Amino acid sequence: MFNFSFSDVAPILDPWTAIASGTLLIQYYQSPLTRLGYIALLFYWYVYISNNYHFFSQILSELLRSKWASCGERDFAGRHWTLNIADHIVLAVFNQIFTFFLPNYFWTLIGFNIFLSLFFLGHYVVRLWMQTQIARLVRLNTNAWRWRDWVIDSTFLSLTQNIDSPATRAIAKACWWTLHQVATVLTSEVIINLALSYSMLPLLLPSNPYTKSLVRCSNCLIFYLFWFRHLRKFANPNPPEHKHTPLKNPEDIRVILLYPRFGFKKIYCSLLQGPHMQILIYEDISYNWGSADTIEEILVDGCKKKVTKSVYEILASYSSLFLPKLLWIDALCIDQENDAEKSQQVPLMGKIYLNALFTTVFLGRSSLHDDQGAPSRSLIPYRYDGIRPNNKNTQSHFEDARLTSDLLREFHVLQEVLRDPEMEIYKFFEYLKLSKPKQRQWAAFLKMLQHPWFERVWVIQEVAISTEVEVKYGDEVIDWDLLANGVKKLNNARHFKLWLELEHGVQLLHIEHTSLYNIARMHQFRGEYRLRGLYDLIYDSLGPRKALGLCVVLAESVYFKATNPRDLIFGLMSLCVHPLKVDYALSVEDVYLSAAKRLINDETIHLLLHTSGVGNRLESKPIASKLPSWVPDWTATPKYKRLQNAVNWGRETEFKAGGEGKPAINLKYDRTLAVSGYRVDIIEELGPALFDTSHQSNRGTIYETHQFAVNYETCLDLLTESSHTLDPYPHAAAGQSLLEAFRRTLFIDRTWIGRNQSAASFLEMFPQWEESLKFFYHQAPAQLSMNKDDIYKLLKSMDEVTEDIKSCCGRRRFFITRKGYIGMCPPYAKQEDLIYIVPGVHVPIQARLKSTNPGSI
Repeated sequence: MFNFSFSDVAPILDPWTAIASGTLLIQYYQSPLTRLGYIALLFYWYVYISNNYHFFSQILSELLRSKWASCGERDFAGRHWTLNIADHIVLAVFNQIFTFFLPNYFWTLIGFNIFLSLFFLGHYVVRLWMQTQIARLVRLNTNAWRWRDWVIDSTFLSLTQNIDSPATRAIAKACWWTLHQVATVLTSEVIINLALSYSMLPLLLPSNPYTKSLVRCSNCLIFYLFWFRHLRKFANPNPPEHKHTPLKNPEDIRVILLYPRFGFKKIYCSLLQGPHMQILIYEDISYNWGSADTIEEILVDGCKKKVTKSVYEILASYSSLFLPKLLWIDALCIDQENDAEKSQQVPLMGKIYLNALFTTVFLGRSSLHDDQGAPSRSLIPYRYDGIRPNNKNTQSHFEDARLTSDLLREFHVLQEVLRDPEMEIYKFFEYLKLSKPKQRQWAAFLKMLQHPWFERVWVIQEVAISTEVEVKYGDEVIDWDLLANGVKKLNNARHFKLWLELEHGVQLLHIEHTSLYNIARMHQFRGEYRLRGLYDLIYDSLGPRKALGLCVVLAESVYFKATNPRDLIFGLMSLCVHPLKVDYALSVEDVYLSAAKRLINDETIHLLLHTSGVGNRLESKPIASKLPSWVPDWTATPKYKRLQNAVNWGRETEFKAGGEGKPAINLKYDRTLAVSGYRVDIIEELGPALFDTSHQSNRGTIYETHQFAVNYETCLDLLTESSHTLDPYPHAAAGQSLLEAFRRTLFIDRTWIGRNQSAASFLEMFPQWEESLKFFYHQAPAQLSMNKDDIYKLLKSMDEVTEDIKSCCGRRRFFITRKGYIGMCPPYAKQEDLIYIVPGVHVPIQARLKSTNPGSI
């Protein structure tokens, strides 16, 4: 049971809060309500009028098949529910026409129905065309309501402009001044006392002729109290600067009550305080903070407040002419200048996201500037930019959003097509031109992926914890599952990405550390976190599951960024089973040191050693220069796949260099880490990184393959010309050649590779793969004489081996030791670095003289 006081429940009793909650509930349950309307209409027509019970039952099963009518909702065959209903309607119309003209050909009708279902309606072309038409109808319906709102808003504003004059402004100013004076006298306490006193008069003076008038005054005071007790704050003609009121209790949060604009251009809102996570229905907004240089002014609780362009854009697009909204936006709901409050509120964010009705990822609408770069202001900013763009940039932005949404829907329809390595069917789709030109559509998709929101570390927990997530981009509302599943299909179809690059110049294949992969990582977090929640619900007595410990969270978040370096740790604590204490008063070095100590205490020292050390950082970095070498610098951690860390999500590994024991660990003076182990050898020669993933080249896969071929030949030359290596390789099974040892090193000598392929069968692919690689070594990318189809076939034939080597060796450097060992080491390794084996750490680590703190290999 919740223990709430009257002051906690009072915001719910406010009519503006009640209307805002009701509006949000209607928005959230719009799909089920729409389905109920469809069911009623279909029942009336097909049961009451046409007596077609069978057809009604078919459509009813589709309408009730799942809970939500989201874009990602599909049946076992991968078809969206709207496509199935469209199929039923097409078949019903066909049967009605056929029966009317040929009533005696029953079996012919059955045959035509089977043909239509299997070969016509089930064909990809027809499904894609029907999906396109359905999306078009949905947009027409949405825009019809938007045009209605625009007519109402513009009419209201036109009326206010027509009566605008010095006299009306003076009258308005006088009214606002009067309201402000009344508000200073009639406080809530005074109004309640007067109302109670007036309500008692009929009992005390029943025959007094003024009693009824006083009762009416009491009712007016109550009406004023409920409807204008917040709005009276904005009557001050000279509002002061806004300052956050301190929170009363540690579990309290703030929620934004965004008032209707009533035709005025200013944005008005109030901050409601209290334990609102359980008693208020609000919408959580996830967005990119952006630059703090561009600021706008709003009114908060009757006070002026400067906000960033991003926050202003959200509030302006959400502000309605008549309806209030309840929102949670971190920039307003948390006092960003108060480190103590931030330290108190950040641990609550997991509960804030979880208790929100849903989370909206706001990717922006349009620019605040016109085509010439000058500030652009409209009477109704943002809300109607999609149907009435005020410049070409705005029009292009909303067009990009529509094209991106259509492309994601195509992924769902064409999921089987994307598995075809020959891409003939997709070429046929493009030939038919069922949508906009593909170059324009893919350019719009890439533009969305370049949005900085996908790089923010905060968004990981926002997406993972929230019950429902939707993405607002332009005028489009994209279901998170639709976006994530589409990206997942695109990531899995490597041959399709290769074909896109050669056919359309869309470079997705070789940009691993970008938004495309961050979406997949966030979706993985979401799946793992929700599985953990189900596990805790059923098996709580077994103890907490360790799937999302600090080790897992930090290992998978190195690809994300944060403005405040502390947030690379603090911004993930809501996901952790045993989070660190959030304290923004600590220095960055102390925060990272605390995280490193926790990794040691959690017996996950393998992650600590694999992300720290002299081989994984440049000492010239400002933070790294202040940290011990055994503490990872999360602001500059090299972006490559470690061999053994939490990326495996707690599953076992086949690497056993350190055995099953545990290292002896001694932490001295909080700065010096001593770890037991024994030295193996010393690095004597270093080669280049086969794949340099430190920066993302925009030259494409052909250039990347050429550079890989050059680096591969350089490593081979180093291997064969070195005085430290012997053939056959003496450190492996008898008879293993030096070349085979080198090849095994490239895929880390795993037992099974790729799709359960054995090491022996994988090695058999190397001779043909090396022959193909030599082709790119001898010819510069600009001088290739082959056509695009032949290049595609050649790269596709190499892809399986290339991808596996890239996954294992990306950004690692080839090295040879004094004893003739060969291997791959971190990017910043140097000659004379030492190689150690640590008990319990499954792969060797690296150390450097004059530094007793180990790094990782």
